Amino acid sequence: MTRMNKEDTTKYMANIARMMLADGRIDPIEEVIFDEVARDIGAGYFEKKEGRDLASAEDFDLPLVTRLSDRIRNLEDMLFMAYCNDELDPGERDLVIDFAKRLEISQAQLEEVRLQTKQRYTLFKKDRA
Repeated sequence: MTRMNKEDTTKYMANIARMMLADGRIDPIEEVIFDEVARDIGAGYFEKKEGRDLASAEDFDLPLVTRLSDRIRNLEDMLFMAYCNDELDPGERDLVIDFAKRLEISQAQLEEVRLQTKQRYTLFKKDRA
Protein backbone atom coordinates (compact mmCIF):
# COMPACT_ATOMS: atom_id res chain seq x y z
CA MET A 1 0.00 0.00 0.00
CA THR A 2 1.35 3.39 -0.96
CA ARG A 3 1.47 5.81 1.95
CA MET A 4 0.48 9.42 1.60
CA ASN A 5 3.14 12.04 2.06
CA LYS A 6 3.04 14.15 5.24
CA GLU A 7 1.27 17.07 3.52
CA ASP A 8 -1.53 14.83 2.24
CA THR A 9 -1.77 13.03 5.58
CA THR A 10 -2.18 16.39 7.32
CA LYS A 11 -4.88 17.49 4.84
CA TYR A 12 -6.68 14.17 5.29
CA MET A 13 -6.65 14.53 9.07
CA ALA A 14 -7.76 18.16 8.82
CA ASN A 15 -10.88 17.04 6.95
CA ILE A 16 -11.59 14.43 9.61
CA ALA A 17 -11.05 16.99 12.37
CA ARG A 18 -13.37 19.46 10.63
CA MET A 19 -16.06 16.79 10.55
CA MET A 20 -15.45 16.19 14.25
CA LEU A 21 -16.00 19.92 14.91
CA ALA A 22 -19.00 20.34 12.59
CA ASP A 23 -21.73 19.75 15.18
CA GLY A 24 -20.14 22.02 17.78
CA ARG A 25 -19.17 19.32 20.25
CA ILE A 26 -16.55 16.59 20.41
CA ASP A 27 -17.79 13.31 21.83
CA PRO A 28 -15.34 10.78 23.31
CA ILE A 29 -16.15 8.32 20.51
CA GLU A 30 -15.08 10.94 17.99
CA GLU A 31 -11.65 11.05 19.62
CA VAL A 32 -11.44 7.26 19.32
CA ILE A 33 -12.38 7.37 15.64
CA PHE A 34 -9.98 10.26 14.98
CA ASP A 35 -7.13 8.20 16.42
CA GLU A 36 -8.22 5.07 14.55
CA VAL A 37 -8.32 6.91 11.22
CA ALA A 38 -4.91 8.42 11.96
CA ARG A 39 -3.47 4.99 12.71
CA ASP A 40 -5.02 3.52 9.54
CA ILE A 41 -3.39 6.11 7.29
CA GLY A 42 -0.11 6.32 9.18
CA ALA A 43 -0.63 9.82 10.58
CA GLY A 44 1.61 10.64 13.51
CA TYR A 45 1.33 13.13 16.33
CA PHE A 46 2.35 16.14 14.20
CA GLU A 47 -0.02 15.37 11.32
CA LYS A 48 -2.89 14.93 13.78
CA LYS A 49 -2.04 18.15 15.62
CA GLU A 50 -1.55 20.20 12.47
CA GLY A 51 -4.74 18.72 11.00
CA ARG A 52 -6.70 19.82 14.07
CA ASP A 53 -5.12 23.28 13.91
CA LEU A 54 -6.02 23.67 10.23
CA ALA A 55 -9.57 22.45 10.79
CA SER A 56 -10.11 25.00 13.55
CA ALA A 57 -9.32 27.95 11.27
CA GLU A 58 -12.30 30.09 10.39
CA ASP A 59 -11.37 30.15 6.69
CA PHE A 60 -10.78 26.38 6.45
CA ASP A 61 -11.69 24.92 3.08
CA LEU A 62 -11.73 21.13 2.78
CA PRO A 63 -8.45 20.36 0.99
CA LEU A 64 -8.07 17.49 -1.44
CA VAL A 65 -5.25 14.99 -1.14
CA THR A 66 -3.32 14.05 -4.26
CA ARG A 67 -4.57 10.55 -5.12
CA LEU A 68 -8.20 9.95 -6.11
CA SER A 69 -8.37 6.71 -4.12
CA ASP A 70 -7.25 8.58 -0.99
CA ARG A 71 -9.86 11.29 -1.69
CA ILE A 72 -12.63 8.69 -1.75
CA ARG A 73 -11.22 7.08 1.39
CA ASN A 74 -11.17 10.53 3.04
CA LEU A 75 -14.86 10.94 2.19
CA GLU A 76 -15.57 7.51 3.70
CA ASP A 77 -13.72 8.40 6.89
CA MET A 78 -15.48 11.77 7.09
CA LEU A 79 -18.82 9.95 6.91
CA PHE A 80 -17.60 7.41 9.47
CA MET A 81 -16.84 10.29 11.83
CA ALA A 82 -20.23 11.84 11.15
CA TYR A 83 -22.10 8.62 11.94
CA CYS A 84 -20.31 8.00 15.23
CA ASN A 85 -23.01 9.78 17.23
CA ASP A 86 -25.78 7.98 15.31
CA GLU A 87 -26.99 10.97 13.33
CA LEU A 88 -25.84 13.12 10.47
CA ASP A 89 -25.92 16.68 11.79
CA PRO A 90 -26.82 19.38 9.20
CA GLY A 91 -23.30 20.83 9.42
CA GLU A 92 -21.81 17.39 8.83
CA ARG A 93 -24.20 16.80 5.94
CA ASP A 94 -23.14 20.08 4.32
CA LEU A 95 -19.45 19.16 4.62
CA VAL A 96 -20.07 15.75 3.05
CA ILE A 97 -22.02 17.25 0.14
CA ASP A 98 -19.39 19.96 -0.41
CA PHE A 99 -16.58 17.42 -0.38
CA ALA A 100 -18.45 15.05 -2.71
CA LYS A 101 -19.04 17.90 -5.17
CA ARG A 102 -15.35 18.74 -5.12
CA LEU A 103 -14.61 15.08 -5.89
CA GLU A 104 -17.09 15.28 -8.78
CA ILE A 105 -18.72 11.98 -7.85
CA SER A 106 -22.30 11.24 -8.81
CA GLN A 107 -25.21 11.05 -6.42
CA ALA A 108 -25.29 7.26 -6.94
CA GLN A 109 -21.60 6.97 -6.06
CA LEU A 110 -22.09 9.11 -2.96
CA GLU A 111 -25.01 6.94 -1.94
CA GLU A 112 -22.89 3.79 -2.34
CA VAL A 113 -20.13 5.30 -0.19
CA ARG A 114 -22.73 6.34 2.38
CA LEU A 115 -24.30 2.87 2.56
CA GLN A 116 -20.94 1.12 2.86
CA THR A 117 -19.81 3.54 5.54
CA LYS A 118 -23.05 3.05 7.47
CA GLN A 119 -22.40 -0.72 7.41
CA ARG A 120 -18.83 -0.14 8.56
CA TYR A 121 -20.09 1.94 11.46
CA THR A 122 -22.68 -0.70 12.42
CA LEU A 123 -19.89 -3.31 12.62
CA PHE A 124 -17.69 -0.88 14.57
CA LYS A 125 -20.46 -0.34 17.13
CA LYS A 126 -21.08 -4.07 17.43
CA ASP A 127 -17.36 -4.73 18.02
CA ARG A 128 -17.28 -2.08 20.77
CA ALA A 129 -20.35 -3.46 22.57
